[in-house]
Amino acid sequence: MLGALIGLILVCIVLGFLWWAFQQLIGLVPIAEPFLTIIRILFAAIVLVVILWAIMTILGDVGVSVQMPRLK
Repeated sequence: MLGALIGLILVCIVLGFLWWAFQQLIGLVPIAEPFLTIIRILFAAIVLVVILWAIMTILGDVGVSVQMPRLK
């Protein structure tokens, strides 16, 4: 369980650094505002999916069964 928490903290640190670097670099690129907003939203969605995937993977390693809802 301790290893899972350390892994989750490391994933959040790495993603936080990537988020910070993205915010710094995207400000240097001359892009029109609507496209800039779309790019930021897409990057936020990707980061969210990676965080959720990491949480589910770590919970699976610990022994907690995570069931995803099925679309019918």
